[in-house]
Amino acid sequence: MTPWAWAWLVVLAATWQGPQAAAAPKTRLVNTKYGQVQGVIRHLGHLLGDVEVFMGVPYASPPVEEGRFTPTNTPTPWEGVLDATSPPPVCPQLLPQPEEANMPRARADFIRNVSAWLTNQSEDCLTVNIYSPIMVIPGSEVYPVMVYVHGESFSWGAGSLFDGSVLAAYGRVVVVTLNYRLGPLGFLNTYGGGGGGVVSNFALMDQITALNWVAENIKQFNGDPSRVTLFGRDTGAACISYLMESPIVPQGLFHRVVMVSGWSGCPWSRVTAPLSVTLRLAVAAGCPVPDDPNAAHPRTVSCLRDAPLQDLMAAARQVESPAFMPAWGPSEDGVVVAGARRGASLGRQHVQVMLGYTPWEAWSWLGESLVNKGVDDRTFERVARTWVRNTRRHHLREVLAATLQEYTDWTAIKPGPEVRRNLLLHLLSDAGVVAPLHQAADALAHQTKVFVFICDLENQLSGQLQAPGWELGLMWGTGLSDVTSSPGAPFPPIRPPP
Repeated sequence: MTPWAWAWLVVLAATWQGPQAAAAPKTRLVNTKYGQVQGVIRHLGHLLGDVEVFMGVPYASPPVEEGRFTPTNTPTPWEGVLDATSPPPVCPQLLPQPEEANMPRARADFIRNVSAWLTNQSEDCLTVNIYSPIMVIPGSEVYPVMVYVHGESFSWGAGSLFDGSVLAAYGRVVVVTLNYRLGPLGFLNTYGGGGGGVVSNFALMDQITALNWVAENIKQFNGDPSRVTLFGRDTGAACISYLMESPIVPQGLFHRVVMVSGWSGCPWSRVTAPLSVTLRLAVAAGCPVPDDPNAAHPRTVSCLRDAPLQDLMAAARQVESPAFMPAWGPSEDGVVVAGARRGASLGRQHVQVMLGYTPWEAWSWLGESLVNKGVDDRTFERVARTWVRNTRRHHLREVLAATLQEYTDWTAIKPGPEVRRNLLLHLLSDAGVVAPLHQAADALAHQTKVFVFICDLENQLSGQLQAPGWELGLMWGTGLSDVTSSPGAPFPPIRPPP
């Protein structure tokens, strides 16, 4: 295993620390470009030492009122000392409802667990959290920086679900996590494909602004702005690859990248008909819709901007997406996300890249009954057909035939439901994550250093499947609550087939 892989596995040592106790000692005062901040000191024991934690530091102006659906702006300087001692609000969420969704029990339990950490929501949410090891001799050295782009979904999640304390202390790195706009607030698109473009990927703009903030300020937190590594998984990894390819991201904001279980070439990583999604949101919210969907949409956007947040998010919940695909996510806007072939410009930033995946990426894409009871021939073909129909554009019949041919166990006279389930999981995992990541590795290998690792372990979730003889390798996110230090086990946020 490469040194980078070992570095990534350092994160496995991290454990969720919970909200900081009120009696925790305060940190030193830190002077940022926009004002002073003060956090708390977290004690991790004599083996790891102490870490300075600064929570909820603004990296942008609040995107509220007229700022909704607009590009990210730098923060307004503040007077006095900013209290950075408690978790900040998270961005408005479209959190799945376990009672209403068809999902494996372990994923439903995870969502119930994290929901308690996502209740304090506000559009004023564009903040970073910084975790920095305390130096024995102040100012004696600067540490590499690791910026975590949270995954889970383009519609829910938060940087504060990742506690970077242990990673910072053990790895002697400065860890930064960030919030970015989600769902319609982060990805509303009115771009019709004409000239000029309209910024629509506000979430990606948020991430770019956060990286600029890191470049300007992280040295004050003992971080080295010339050694910044971006890391993330599933949708977070996809966001990172969009930043690597974007023509508006200047070189030098980051220098290494770790993408696990996703990138912009995965079928679920891009919304291909964003105008349709926007118009369906407008209808659900009671806003006017233009006769020509490719025309300008000023009245529609103005109406959605003025809508109360609760009404807007309720309308967004009514916008359904095809199975396996997101309703909200990155899409071509001619500015942040250009229309170039995916992967062609991955080497634009000239950074070293590590890619990783597991063989069972698609486990949570199936419903509870399919996981525990297995899959019959009819269900196997139906799910495969749904996948091909929703993720491919051309030669659907030929692709489906080749897929069924490849993922049939020709050595078995009559394969049982567990065998077919495993084949279906391999089909979806290969098509949804594994093959696209190998395509990314091939594209990058001609432009920069690239490393690939596979994580294939048995884990504690195997005992929760209630299926005799079910021996399961590591599914990304299982037990990797340790990877993100979140209070539960995360899984890819893909809607299962009907």
